[in-house]
Amino acid sequence: MQRVWWVAILLMGACGGVAGSGVGAEPASLAGKADHASDVDLADRECRVILRRADFVADRATGIAATIDVANGLIADPGATPGLLYRTDGGAWQELTAQPALGDPAPDGFTRFVARFTFLAAADFTPFARTTTAVRLFDHNRLPGDFDSYHVDAANGFTVGEAPAVCPGLAPLGKLVFGAGWTQSQAGPLVAGGRLEVDYDLSRLTACRDTHNGARFWTLDAWAQFQPGGQLVSGSLVGSNGTATFPTPFVTNIPAGTTSVALWFENASPPSCQAWDSRYGANYVFGVSASE
Repeated sequence: MQRVWWVAILLMGACGGVAGSGVGAEPASLAGKADHASDVDLADRECRVILRRADFVADRATGIAATIDVANGLIADPGATPGLLYRTDGGAWQELTAQPALGDPAPDGFTRFVARFTFLAAADFTPFARTTTAVRLFDHNRLPGDFDSYHVDAANGFTVGEAPAVCPGLAPLGKLVFGAGWTQSQAGPLVAGGRLEVDYDLSRLTACRDTHNGARFWTLDAWAQFQPGGQLVSGSLVGSNGTATFPTPFVTNIPAGTTSVALWFENASPPSCQAWDSRYGANYVFGVSASE
């Protein structure tokens, strides 16, 4: 029996209840090692792969449909393929590849997959994502022990319920675009408890644009004030690389309970040049809806 390497990783987000532990002396993570001897196995507690639920299926044969979400960042870099390690009715551990879950959207920041298998009376399973760097990340965002697995039988109705507080996904993002020609537009709702992105065209405000040896010697900042709490935040809207200058979005959280946000913009060059885009002092005000 080969040794499995586990890394203790800080838990990200709240933990839900444990669906059940695998039965028997052999940890679930050892299954399939003969076919993938080069894999390194790690316990994921950073919401990179997560079992959302396991549904009982009873048509031609009793089975389970396990819904698995994988973080988009993991899929993009280094690249990952989701799968399921499972055993049925006390038999040998097996591995299968999960398939895209069509028509069942994942929370923002995740891509959803589903893995199906059949059994007679009981099953143990753990979702994982195998990366292109030969690492298998096993979902332990709901399982406390590094060698635990999910378990279904008649006692729990052959199901694992959802745990909405575990790895809930990114907060909703609303975008405000301040374009050329003094235009404004909005993409997506602004939601209390969500996120706000501000995109600003650099041609709008050009009064204070000093340079030094060809490099940018000026700033362009967004200011946002949320009501009724009065919270005030700011951030840069411009970046540069040598003599090249480019816009950068300003992203901030929208406080819970917010009903509106006012924005204005400041362009400055030291020591004393300062210009404003503030709708002549009235500011740009947008409504914020309550979170669901």
